[in-house]
Amino acid sequence: MDQEQLLEELSKINNELITAKRELSRISVELKEEKQFAERVIALSPDIVYVYDLDRRAIEFENRRIEEVLGYGKDEFDAMGRDAKELVVHPEDLAVLRAHNALIAAAGDGDTLVIEYRARSASGAWRWIRARESVFARAPDGSPRSKLGIAQDVTDEKEREELLRQLSLVDELTGLGNRRSFDILAAQQMKMISRNGKDAVIVYIDIDDFKSINDNYGHAEGDRALREAADMLREGFRSSDIIARIGGDEFAVLILDSDEATAASLVARLMAAAARRNARRARPYDIVFSAGMASCRDTEPCELPRLLSSADSKMYQAKRARRTPQE
Repeated sequence: MDQEQLLEELSKINNELITAKRELSRISVELKEEKQFAERVIALSPDIVYVYDLDRRAIEFENRRIEEVLGYGKDEFDAMGRDAKELVVHPEDLAVLRAHNALIAAAGDGDTLVIEYRARSASGAWRWIRARESVFARAPDGSPRSKLGIAQDVTDEKEREELLRQLSLVDELTGLGNRRSFDILAAQQMKMISRNGKDAVIVYIDIDDFKSINDNYGHAEGDRALREAADMLREGFRSSDIIARIGGDEFAVLILDSDEATAASLVARLMAAAARRNARRARPYDIVFSAGMASCRDTEPCELPRLLSSADSKMYQAKRARRTPQE
């Protein structure tokens, strides 16, 4: 290779290096922007977001929401030492926490586990926490090294459940409110809505072909389906929504301070929860819902019986519309 060819080859290599450097720079900028976006989303989340190191038994990362709920920052948790989480968990819930951690240790990638426990806040008050956790990182041998958690403060929900239970307003089978509790709580909220001029949405829901579950698999299996349906409703709707089993396989949800677009997104979340559970079901049938909704804007005056009737009618319209192509 003569000198001219060598210079040409070196020039070509130099240009390739310049191009590669520019590409690396572009990728670095994109990664930095993605990281900043993720950090902002996590910081703005109304949920507690954290990463917990299973080996050190210490929090690696947390957003500000955990300090707002419990009053502890990362420094306070670090000062508690290796067993910080167990120090703040209610003694009666420690066995639940340890059993949950054992399940996390055996969990596969993508598995999500839910735990509820009481945690002592910095003020000394007990707060109910509901956390969804999954494996975040693994050690070289494949064992979980850390877990990612997204948690909510559900103290208000738990206190309301206890109050309803004390007043015998809870459906014993599903743990949801019964028809009487729904009428009482919804009527109270409707009065406030009327005074404040705010909107509310009623969602009326039932289980498709529930009779066939009872007929083909027995009433015990029907009861199991109702309990699982109730869990799906809790997963799909918010803790601030009033959810009740109002009879048989029929449920009603009162969504406060929301429009129908928000209600529709919550119904979609319910349907997605049902689809996920059906996909990994250990039962010979699917749980499928039909739903209809009505808002205060649909009825004048804005009264609970009118809303329920309108939502019920729309539910059956949706059910018929879905069945029509098959008939």
